[in-house]
Amino acid sequence: MEEVNPLKSKIRVPKIYLRLPSGGRYNKQQIHLSNSGELPIRAMTARDELLIRNPDALLNGDAVEKLINSCVPEIQDVRESPVNDTDIILLAIKYATYGDKFEFTVKCPKCDSENKKTLSIRSMIDSATDLPQFTSVTLDDGCELFLRPYSFENSNKASLMEFDSKKRLQYVQATYSRLEGIDPAEIENAESVARKQMADLFISMADFSLSLMIDSITQINVMQGEVKSVVSDKKFIEEYVNNLDPSSVDKIKDKLKELSNYGVDKKTNITCIKPECSNIWETEVGFDQSNFFAPTSVV
Repeated sequence: MEEVNPLKSKIRVPKIYLRLPSGGRYNKQQIHLSNSGELPIRAMTARDELLIRNPDALLNGDAVEKLINSCVPEIQDVRESPVNDTDIILLAIKYATYGDKFEFTVKCPKCDSENKKTLSIRSMIDSATDLPQFTSVTLDDGCELFLRPYSFENSNKASLMEFDSKKRLQYVQATYSRLEGIDPAEIENAESVARKQMADLFISMADFSLSLMIDSITQINVMQGEVKSVVSDKKFIEEYVNNLDPSSVDKIKDKLKELSNYGVDKKTNITCIKPECSNIWETEVGFDQSNFFAPTSVV
């Protein structure tokens, strides 16, 4: 008979329970919720804390995926989760590990001084809003598109694209900064390379933006005479979206942006600590994974 560890009841005990903004309905694999429909959240282990200090793992999303697998094993397919869910889960893990304070620093846009702000994580979690059961947008051609929020996977891809875009822009800027005083033939060649880099960048960004949109469309309802057809095949959806006019694409983008506002409210007001300034402005709390779990985050 296998010996039972007498410490088992003390290992990875949930510290907080929360309701997911999506209710877990966008995950392909069922999430095992409690009888009250809540998700148990455990504190990080020392190993988890070391994991999130790895910059490369944070950049490609592996560290966050493994962290959630460790602290919330009830979710099997983290990358499928809406980013609205992963945001509140990360907040809850921070709460379970370090307590209720969410401290961050932000620069005053008027006087450039550093301001420290402390928020209650519990209050942020309790005030989170639920995603609507269904979200759709009807275009001028009569097609009704049903949308899902951006997934953690797509949000992570967007971060990688942003990182790559910045590197390419830095390359172009560095190229032009070296042109002064060199041979005209070399200038022409360098400018040609830089222009190609910029053209490739814009094409990549446009293609990427459309691919995120296509991935967020779960189905399209279209009337064919008196009969309604439901289209869920991604290759048909892709062909349709790639041929939409700009105003239709903007309608879809606006609806997806609206979806991103559900869940945790990241906006907060700051009053500058300098008496001679006292500037009041609204800022958005950052969920930058590179410093989110630090004692004091930077916005």
